[in-house]
Amino acid sequence: MKRALGEFQIDGVVTTIPFLQRIMDNAWFQRGETYTNFIQRRLEGL
Repeated sequence: MKRALGEFQIDGVVTTIPFLQRIMDNAWFQRGETYTNFIQRRLEGL
């Protein structure tokens, strides 16, 4: 998924690709430690 997101080229619209890449790079996500408030607690400041 990280490779595929890095290869996307979409012009003219804003996408969530940078957000998804940030999730993929998160150590908590990589360990499978996700829950309903994961984004709020682990990715604050978006």
